[in-house]
This record gives sequence, structure tokens and C-alpha cells, in this order.
Amino acid sequence: MVRLSNCLQNLALRVIKLGKLIHLRQSNQKIIQHYQQGEYRQGIILAEEALELAQNLWGEVHSHVASSMNNLALLYNSLGRHSEAEPLYVDALAMTKRLFGDIHPHVASSMNNLAALYDSLGRHSDAEPLLVDALAMRKKLFGGIHPDVATSMNNLASLYQSLGRDWEAKPLYVDALAMTKRLFGDIHPDVASSMNNLASLYKSLGRHSEAEPLYVNALAMRKKLFGGIHPSVATSMNNLASLYNSLGRHSEAESLLVDTLAIWKKLFGDIHPSVATTMNNLASLYHSLGRHSEAEPLYVDALAMWKKLFGDIYPHVASSMNNLATLFAATDRYPEALDLMKQAITIENRLISQAFSYSCESDRLAYLQTIRNNFDGFLSLITQHLPHSPKAKQAALDVILQRKAITAAALAAQNQALSSGRYPHLQPQLNELRKLSDQISHYIYHQPQPELIPQLQKDYNNLQKKLAAEIPEIRLQDQTIDHHAVALALPPDSILIEFVCFKVFDFHVAKESQGQRTRYLAFILPGGQPNKIEMIDLGEAEPINQLIHQFRQYVSDSNLAIHSLDMGGDSADDEELTHLPPAANELREKIFDPLRPYLNLSQPGKTPTLQIAPDGNLNLVPFQILPLDETGQQLLMDEYCISYLSVGRDALRSKIKIERPASVPLVIADPDFNLSVATLATDGVTDVADGEVVGELVQTLAGSIFQQTTGTRFLGESVANLLKVSPYLDKNALASHLTNCQSPEILLIATHGYFNPEKPLQDYLKFILALIDCRNGEEEKLIQQHRNLIDPTLLEIIEQVITISTKKGYQNLAHRLKTLTQHLTPKPKIPNPDSPIQNPKSKIQNSPDPMLCSALAFAGANTWLLGKRLPKPAGKGMVFAQDIAALDLWATELAVLSACQTGIGDIKLGEGVFGLRRAFAAAGAKTLLISLWSVPDRATALLMDRFFSNLHQGLGRAAALEDAQNYIRTITVKELQQFPLGQHVLEELNTVIAHSNDINPQNNNFSQEDTPLAHPYFWGAWVCQGDTTPMTLSINTAIQFEV
Repeated sequence: MVRLSNCLQNLALRVIKLGKLIHLRQSNQKIIQHYQQGEYRQGIILAEEALELAQNLWGEVHSHVASSMNNLALLYNSLGRHSEAEPLYVDALAMTKRLFGDIHPHVASSMNNLAALYDSLGRHSDAEPLLVDALAMRKKLFGGIHPDVATSMNNLASLYQSLGRDWEAKPLYVDALAMTKRLFGDIHPDVASSMNNLASLYKSLGRHSEAEPLYVNALAMRKKLFGGIHPSVATSMNNLASLYNSLGRHSEAESLLVDTLAIWKKLFGDIHPSVATTMNNLASLYHSLGRHSEAEPLYVDALAMWKKLFGDIYPHVASSMNNLATLFAATDRYPEALDLMKQAITIENRLISQAFSYSCESDRLAYLQTIRNNFDGFLSLITQHLPHSPKAKQAALDVILQRKAITAAALAAQNQALSSGRYPHLQPQLNELRKLSDQISHYIYHQPQPELIPQLQKDYNNLQKKLAAEIPEIRLQDQTIDHHAVALALPPDSILIEFVCFKVFDFHVAKESQGQRTRYLAFILPGGQPNKIEMIDLGEAEPINQLIHQFRQYVSDSNLAIHSLDMGGDSADDEELTHLPPAANELREKIFDPLRPYLNLSQPGKTPTLQIAPDGNLNLVPFQILPLDETGQQLLMDEYCISYLSVGRDALRSKIKIERPASVPLVIADPDFNLSVATLATDGVTDVADGEVVGELVQTLAGSIFQQTTGTRFLGESVANLLKVSPYLDKNALASHLTNCQSPEILLIATHGYFNPEKPLQDYLKFILALIDCRNGEEEKLIQQHRNLIDPTLLEIIEQVITISTKKGYQNLAHRLKTLTQHLTPKPKIPNPDSPIQNPKSKIQNSPDPMLCSALAFAGANTWLLGKRLPKPAGKGMVFAQDIAALDLWATELAVLSACQTGIGDIKLGEGVFGLRRAFAAAGAKTLLISLWSVPDRATALLMDRFFSNLHQGLGRAAALEDAQNYIRTITVKELQQFPLGQHVLEELNTVIAHSNDINPQNNNFSQEDTPLAHPYFWGAWVCQGDTTPMTLSINTAIQFEV
């Protein structure tokens, strides 16, 4: 009887449990229906009951419990109740991993859900790794075609788009749309979502004609699937309205937005993120139509709602503040606008810090681009409407000091943290990062295989992100950066000139009618006087940039420099060539004369010291050689001592204390660029067969990439003697000496620099050799395969090859190349909407990493570029800017790059020059001497001799350079004849003159008092960047430069 009673009791319990299970399943089905219909509040009531029931049935740890937690969190998130959603998502993810292991569909779903929450909160650095791992897991579990894979692709693409990484978002969106159509046909909610997402990307890229049909079709599909009142329908209406507003179709946009706002309020009530978004969009429409009284309350309510939902530090809070500030400015309430913009800037600075904590270099740049318009608007407000307000000018300078070159600051902070020894456990990852960097450069330059680059670059970026997450210093939160701190860090009696180039925003013109005008702005900050800030508007950037180009053509042209020598010629052509071009004075009038009234703050009789922080194309201007008058006899350097900073914030680097000592000076000069395995064995080039014309031409071309120059040997040997060290020359001038160095006190590299913003030079050379070597009739096929290389640069190189061939007696070869050039008309450029050059809104990269476009050439560089083998110690014969940025040079007092064009690179507004200039600063070198164009070898050797002697005598680094430049500028023929190197300088000049077709050899006579090196070409390229203070220098004064 007892046994029967127990059985009946167990049966009753099972029936009750079964009933609860059935009730739970029914509840879950209703929860899903409520979610799909946008009935989130009703769904939450059921989901809370379902979670409690699941816990009663199965305890705290069970798959049904985790599923119920995910459902409830999803509904909380949909209503903007994020603080309640996050702990549920986190616990659900931990539970699914405990139940199923790390690889399981439920784990991927939980990761995806938590990432969606983080994305909505603006916590992108937390969201990205979850989304990336969820997508990889689903591909592994389900293969390439599956609904969950498509969902993950859409989610990850959405994150990339919000971060400005459109080039990564597009392929994911396109593939997700194709996948959903293949899985579900043309009519399905997922298809509509994918269409909407891709349309959103096209709109952000300015491809409106492609976005509109996708938006229209997605809206029609959602109405057919869900009816008129549904979150997805409202989302489509909102997006289509935004597009219509951009196209100026305001009446259509207004109708859609009014209806959308009504739907959101009916679905969610008055407080919800979607309500705030639509209110903001409707306000933006009214604002653009000049209906300010209708726009303002909507902006105000949207801002209050964002703050209530997400707190003060949130992307939409900053955006709403900027929108309302723009309205205030449009209605002439400028102080109120400034106050709001300052608050938004503070929020954005916090968000930048978060974004940098898990990002690679390209991601940081992309993210900054998404908020660049706010920076431009802030400066536009102050320059146009508050130019005389001291507080406004201080606020503007503070933002510039905080934002300008900020990615370079992050890179330097990371490098310094790693070099300090605080993170030894990260060494394996650093080694792997260098390996990936070497592989990328290998497959770009040495053995071109472009199909391998995307995956290698992806792996490199992902490893960068992981390292960033481990190094908190990259967030740049340790220092207070403002005009007060910088003014106190500047040397006494110095003046900071901080330039910035920004896009002008007219607050009284609708956004869609804004032009693309940019202007240069200068701020004056005297050292130790933080309250004496001046702001000067220098005018539109385009005419200034044109003057910069013309000025650089004059000062960097060796032919003009030779013609400037007065050797008895009296032709009108000679006089025209030697005359200072009007652009030189016009440039000074534009960029410097407006500043001069504020630059005489030094003690009477003392030369004012200027520290210039350029922006845009001003990075290419050596200000010290700008003329003071039309004669060009007096230059700015005659009145000012000028040095450079990337940004005024760099003055604070002096506070960084390096405890480890510097190593002995390192001098590398005059590399044997044709070093190879064969040359080591035979001390000569033997891998080219005698009498083989094409083979000999290969070797000739190899030498034409980089050629040894005697001047670099002079310089290397003499400086090494002065510094009491042995130089690395010729075959010993190996890249490994630089890459393995331990922060030498002084670093001198005398070699060739390399900058290629577009295509590697050896690609052209290999194509030319392939044309020479191909069979008759195959030329056209080869040309079609290499259409991307057919441009003016190719034709210029072919002309050089024809000249070489003619000189060597290869007349048939020269004739064949001349014939081939008739088939090589450069293809006209077709506008490509995906190109960042053609479309300024696009951020898609169409060239290699800019830090892989600049390099220094060492022994074996030509051999490596032509795809041949190098001895192991030679490395790749090239050290790229990316490699240099990872070095430890924090104890290095001075780095001198006596190489052509070491100061140029890929210029990005607000971020400076991407190249060797950025790399050595990021590596920690305190002072950098660089050249802004190719410099003559022997004149440079003479300049460096004087420079190092000046350092030994106690002059400051900038003053030592200025004196050395004046020495070259004023030295006479008589003085040059008194010592060996001076005699060789004259011989070099005479050789150049003799080979000039434009100068009559009979006029090649110098008088004793001539100053043959007076033209800036010989000495004006050099600039001193960084620390300008004197340095202790122990040199061998008994040794002078010898030849």
C-alpha cells in the first residue's frame, strides 16, 4: 500500500512537472511572438515568469535556464533597460560554456547577444572580440551557409560600420544578403534586414542611388510580413526618411519621420532609444529647413532621453549635444553652443580612450574619422563667432593639443610601456607581430603575392588589438593635456606655433549644402605664459597648398640650384631661373606674416625661439628658409631660431624619465645595396651571365633603384671618428644593426630613404623586364594583365631604361622599348566610389599600410627588391617605418637621418606624416634631424661636421643645426679650397655643372668670394624635430672630416 502511494505521488509530481514544462514551452512561444511583434513589455512579464519557472524545474544551472535568461535579457535590451540585461547575458554565457564547453551553438548565441548589448552601449572594444569569435564558431559548427552565420556577419558588419571601418563592413553585408536569399528566398525578415543594412552602408558612402532601392524594397517587404505597426517597419521608415533628407526630398522625409515616431511611441511608450533616435532625426530635418522652433524641443527631449537611458558617457549623448549646439549656433546663441560642444568633446575624449583599448592602428584612425566633423564644427564655431573670446581660444587650443596626432601618441605610449620592461609576458606576441610585419612586406615587395596580404594584414591587426587590450597606457589617461601644462613645459623664451587644418562648417547653411572648404589656423602659445594665447585665421588651405608646392619645386630643384650660381652667364633664361619665384614671398605672406606681431616676446637682443607644430601640407615646409623679402637674401632663420614638434603636446615628453642608460653611438653609412649571397662569396656580382643582355640590364636596373654615393661614406666615417666609434659601412651596413640596437645615445644613418605612396618601384621594373623578355605577339596580353601599372611613372622609368640601354650600346633593346611605349598609353582614371581618393566619404584603403610605404635602405636592398636571396644577417635589406616604430630608442638623444626625403610620407590631416618621421618619434628618439627633399652628399657631410662640432661646443640642438646651415649658406669658394672635403664639394659642383645641358662650360668659373652653396637646395631641407636643448657630447676633437 505504501509502495502504491509512493508511485502515485511520483506520478503526480511528473504530471505537475510535465504541465509546467508544457506551460514553459507555451510561454516561450508567446515570448517569441511578443518580441517579433515588438510587444516588449508583454514579453517581459512572461519572460520573468518563465525564468522563475525554469529555475524551479531544473535548478540554477541548466540549458533551459540559460535560454530563459537570454530571452529576458533580449527584451530588457530592446526596451533600453541595459543595466538589467547585462548581468543576465553575462551569466547566461558563463552557464552555456559550463554546460556545453567553449564550442557550441548556444555559446555562440550567448556571445552574439552580449556583444549586441555592448554595441548598443557604445562599448565597441568589448563587443568586437565576442562578435568575431561568435562568427568563427558558427562557421566551424555549421559551415559557410547557415542563418546563424548570416546573423553573425550582419552584426559584425554593423559594428565595423559604426566604427568607420566601412571597408570591412561591406563584404560582410554583401555576403550576408546573398546568404539569406539563398536560405529563405526573396521574401523573409532576414532578407529585409540584410537589405536594410547594406543600404545603410551605401548611404554612409554617399552611394544614394544604390541605397534607395534597397531601403524601399526592405520597407515594402517588412510591411507585407508584419503589417504597419512593427519595430522593423519603423526602422525601415526611419532609414528611408534619413536618405530622403540627405537628397533634399524633405516633404517625403517629414511624412515618414512623423509616422515613425508615432509607431515607436505606440510600441514602446515615450522613453526608448528608438524614440530618441527618431526625435533627433525629425529635429535634424526641421533644422535643415530653418524651422528652428520645432527642432529645438525635439533635440532637447532626445538629449534628455539619451542621458536617462544610458548616462552621460555615451556616443548618442555626445551626438545630441553637438546637434543641439549646432542649432544654438544657427540661432546666434554662440556661448550656449560652445558650452554644449565642450561637454561633447569631454565625452568623446572618454570614448576615444575606450576605443583605443582594443584596437589596431587602422581602427583608431577610422574611429577618429567618425567624429572628425564634430572637431571641425567646434573650431568653426570659435573662429567664426567667438574669435576674441579668451576662454573660447583656450578651449580650441586644448582640443587641438588633445586630439592632434593622438594615434601617434598612443603608439608611442604603447612602445614606451613595452620598452620599460613592465610587460615581459607579452614578448611572444611581440615576436609574432614582427614576424607578421615581415611577411607582409615580403609579399608586397620581395615576392609580390597580393592575394596573401589581406589575411596577413587581418592577423596583424588582430594581434595589435590583443596587445592593446593588455597595455592600459595606450588609453592616454595618465597626463593632463591642456594649454597650461604645455606652456609650462615649453623651454623659456620659446613660442609654440600650433597649426591646424580644418573643414569649415557654416552654421547658417543646411548640412547637405555644406561645401568642402578647408582653412589653416594658427595658435600662438608663449612658453610659461598660458594666458597669452593668440589665434590667427590664415585663410583657405587650397591656395596655400598650391604655394607650398611651387615653393618646394624651387628650393628642392638641383637644376635651379646650379643655375643660381653666378658664373658669368648673362642670358635672360639664366636670370629667370635664378630669380626667387613670387610663390616664396606669397607663401610667407600667407602663413607667417600674420603671426609676426605676436612673436617678439624675447628679451631685447635675443633671438626668438619658435617651435612649430605643422598640420597638413605645412609638414613639408622648412619655415626657416622662407624669404623675408623679394630678394631672398634674408630668411626667417636670420630673425628666428626654428625647430619642430608633431604637436605641442610633445613638449610634455620631457617628463618621461628613462632609467636605463643609452648604448654607444651607432653609425651606419654607405651600404652596398647590391649585396647578395654571391657577392659575399666572391666580393663581386657573379649571378649575371657574361654577355647576357637582359641579365646585365637586370643588374643595371638593380643599381638604378639605390646607388652607392661616396658622400655618405665621408659622412659616416667622419662622424664615427668624431664620436669615437667604428662605423658600419658597405657590406657591413646591415639592417640588423639598427633593428637589434639598444637605444644608442646618437644614431646616424647615412643612406637612401624610400617613400612610395602608391606602387612599389620594383613592380614597374619587373613589368619592364617581362616585356623585354616576352615573345613577339605576347606583349598585348602582358600589358592587359598589368593595366594598373601603366601610368606616367612607368613611362618615366622606361625612358631611364632606354637611356641606360643606349649608353651601353644595346640599340636594339632601346628601339624595342621605344616601340613598346606606343602601346602603353596610361589608362584614364575612372571614378571609383570605393576609392578614398575619388570619394572623400569612403575609408576603404587602396594602398598598403602607410607605415610600409616609407623605409631606409641598407646593404642588399636592391637584391631584396628584385626578389633575390640575401645573407641572413642582412635581413630584408630594408627597414620600414613600421619596423622602426617598434624599436626602443627612448634613451636615444639624437637620431640623424642623412637620407633623401626622410621627412616626407603619407600626410593625414590632424595626424601628421605617416613615415619615418612618425616612426622614430614613436620609438622614443628625443630629437630627430630629417630632410624634406633629396640632399647632395658632400654638402651634407660638411653640414653634419659643423653640426656635431656645434653640439660639442654646447649649442642647443636646433641652434647647432641653424648655425651649420648658415655655415653652408655663406661659405666661400676660397674657404672651401682650404680643406679636403671642401675641395671635393667643389669637384662635385663642377661635375654637376659639366653634365648640365643648360650651362655653357665656358662660364664654369667660380670667383674666390662666391658662395656656391647659398641656394637652399644644398642645406635647407634639414629640420630639427623634438628636444632642442644642449646635450653632452664627447667627441674626438683631434679628428676632422677627411676624404
